[in-house]
Amino acid sequence: MGVLRKVLERLNDAECIFCGKEKENRVNELCNNCSPYIYEEKKKPHQQIRLTKEWKINRKERLNQANNTCEWCEKKPESGLVVHHDNHIDYYKIWFGLVNTFSEEMIEKNNVWKKEWDKAWQDACITEMINKIKKEIDNEAKSSKVEACPHCDSSQLSVRKYKKPKYYCSNCKKEFNTVKIRPDKKYYIPLRNVEEIARRLIYQKFIKKAVKHSFDKLKEEYEEEVDEQVKNYLSMKDTEVLCKRCHMATENFMKLCPICRKKYYRIPYNSCAECYKKVGETFFVHNKS
Repeated sequence: MGVLRKVLERLNDAECIFCGKEKENRVNELCNNCSPYIYEEKKKPHQQIRLTKEWKINRKERLNQANNTCEWCEKKPESGLVVHHDNHIDYYKIWFGLVNTFSEEMIEKNNVWKKEWDKAWQDACITEMINKIKKEIDNEAKSSKVEACPHCDSSQLSVRKYKKPKYYCSNCKKEFNTVKIRPDKKYYIPLRNVEEIARRLIYQKFIKKAVKHSFDKLKEEYEEEVDEQVKNYLSMKDTEVLCKRCHMATENFMKLCPICRKKYYRIPYNSCAECYKKVGETFFVHNKS
């Protein structure tokens, strides 16, 4: 989706809908200064709460509750323990969840907005917009050229320093001295993704209208939701006490093997590879039902 993001940035407005300054991220409707969900470094509410005395007391109580032991591997590490929160606070998700919900409600309940929405879809001419997006993608592709094999068109080439011919193709295993220059194939995007961008561009007009129409109300709701989540964060709700090794595993979407309790595994499995060989496939793979 990196290429689609570039195209979306090109087609979107460059100015913030409030202050009129150039946006740092053209996909969003607001600049960083006007966006409620963007904070200075280490100034997010949950980071600030960690500096309070109440946080330190609650953390100490949570560690004592776990008997200063990792709740996964049941070890008492010398390097210290981490209180891991299962539910991370995603400020971006909170804000856009409120904006999207508000936009959908206004389109559904407000007759004026509903007429504008219907008219936007009729006047938008999806085909014309798709052609415009395709043109932007083609322009992006023309500016990005790659060296390819003249036999199979693959870009998996090895350049030899001493041996002749100079080039070797890893795909078709042929050797040659002259390469083919072609556009980068990563810009050849399925039509369904182009249609998705076209619809998003139309919907984004109403996102901007919703933000401009009820920014104060949305910001108030956002702050209330953040306060609620920060309170849960402070109360140590839905937390696990982990050693640094187990905590690193959670960051990589892994869990401790319940059989050997030494190695880790990734979802959708439920044991490490070595224990799988001993126990068998029935234990290894999650039941899809």
